[in-house]
Amino acid sequence: LNGSARLATAAAERLRGRVERALLKLAAGFAAAARLSRGVLLRITGLSFLRYVLLASLNVLVLSALVSGVDSLALLLAFPLVLFVMSLPVFPGGLGVVELTWAGVLVAQGVSPATAAEAALALRIVSTFGFFLAAPWLLALRQPPKGRLA
Repeated sequence: LNGSARLATAAAERLRGRVERALLKLAAGFAAAARLSRGVLLRITGLSFLRYVLLASLNVLVLSALVSGVDSLALLLAFPLVLFVMSLPVFPGGLGVVELTWAGVLVAQGVSPATAAEAALALRIVSTFGFFLAAPWLLALRQPPKGRLA
């Protein structure tokens, strides 16, 4: 019992150190953002919102095209949950967990588990290959930072 208490104390102290470092990084990020101009912050916010809308649309449209009769609004409402699951540091990019979440959302709408799994995997393939197709154009449009040679 005494060893368990020491182990729990050591784990709590280690966790406290990690949380403290994470909060310090977060505070530094907020301080850096506070130094940015209002125009830059508005552009970043606008681009982030555009990215969210495009990703949500892609997910809902692909799943709606693959599985007939699903409620698009339910898929749209489930998208924040999928993003949350994707952000958990369990697997890179939420690999497997995102598909399981989408499959669960589809099964909850009455889709068979096999069809739901196929649709979720197809969505992963479409979104991954879509990125690989867009990447060359994004790299071509990239501009070098001012004051530096490319």
